[in-house]
This record gives sequence, C-alpha cells and structure tokens, in this order.
Amino acid sequence: MKTILLLVVLFVAACAVPAPAVQASNSGYSSSAFKEGPFLPIVRVAPKYPDAALEQRLEGYVDVVFTIDERGLVRDASVIESTNTIFDAAAIALVLRYKYKPTVIDGQPVVTDGVETRVKFKLPRSRSSTR
Repeated sequence: MKTILLLVVLFVAACAVPAPAVQASNSGYSSSAFKEGPFLPIVRVAPKYPDAALEQRLEGYVDVVFTIDERGLVRDASVIESTNTIFDAAAIALVLRYKYKPTVIDGQPVVTDGVETRVKFKLPRSRSSTR
C-alpha cells in the first residue's frame, strides 16, 4: 500500500504544471493573456483506485465526457463506457480535478463541450511476481 501511495504521489508531482498567469480586467480576462487555440491540459492527476477493485484485483477503464468552462475547469462529467461500474465514481471524481487552458477564440476563452478522455485503472505490478 505504501508503494502505491508513493507511486501516486510521484505521478501527481510529475504531472502538475503551473497555470499560466492571467491579467485581471473588468471582464475577468485580458485578451492579451490568452493565445488563440484549442484547450490544453494543465493539471492531470492519477486516479484513486477503488478499494473494492483493489481487493478483487480488478483492472479496467472508464470513458468520460465533460465540458471545459471559460476558466479551464471541468464540469458536467459523465460516463460514456466502463469496463466495470466499480470504477465509475473514481473516474468522475478524478476528471473533475483536471484543469485546462480553455479554448480561446478571438482572444476570449470559450466553453468546450463534448471533451472525452479515458481513465485507466491498472494494478501496480508486485515485485514478487517478477521473482
């Protein structure tokens, strides 16, 4: 369990990228602070493995669809497909923690609907299995 926790902590630390600086304005955004283009991931973290799935030694994935708002926050996440419903809640909780640079059109951040991602749940390989 300590090994899993250590791996998760290391993965989270490696994936964390600071958000770009945004200058304040009356609208809440400065058009010069955003470059034109599609959304980009800023923060992604490792999923919390459901205890019941660990006990049963289950692996799988969950396909999730969600919206990225003008601030780059995830909302309205829902499951499209799942190998086992045991992973669904953990996948939704994970995706809601993601942060993005929002899509920018004409210098303004916009909402992006229908973003899809696959959250994979893979058991760590134990050292004893390689001996």
